[in-house]
Amino acid sequence: MPNYKNGWLTLTNYPLDRERRTSFWFGCWEYEGQHFYEVRTNDLGPGAVHPNLRLGWSHNNYIGLYPAKGRLAAEWQLQGNDGQMVAPSRIAVDTLWGVSLKFTHGSAMRAYARRQVRNYWYSFLNEAEGPTLRFKLSISQVGVGIPD
Repeated sequence: MPNYKNGWLTLTNYPLDRERRTSFWFGCWEYEGQHFYEVRTNDLGPGAVHPNLRLGWSHNNYIGLYPAKGRLAAEWQLQGNDGQMVAPSRIAVDTLWGVSLKFTHGSAMRAYARRQVRNYWYSFLNEAEGPTLRFKLSISQVGVGIPD
């Protein structure tokens, strides 16, 4: 879930309305036999909260959303539950369970500094500390062009 104050991503158990959920676009490039992805928000249309922002990390290792301007930045790899990197040939309209995002230099996305606020908790996402995150990746479309 994007943190609406600073653009950093957080993980939380706070229940979200469908209107506040963010969907993502994954663009894939192949380099020397490996597949790398650029990840952008895909919130389009009226009322979009985070239109066309790029998933990246800050100088202090936190994961955030940044303007998707200039060159494409294929900075991520998808690792499947089986430990293998996910290539486009394995992607279809389906659900992949236990997927993790890894930076191009090998560090996995992690949940850091879990904090309790009343009955709910949240953690910032980073690449340095905390448990590795595994996602349920629901793929709704394939072959979609770069968001505008």
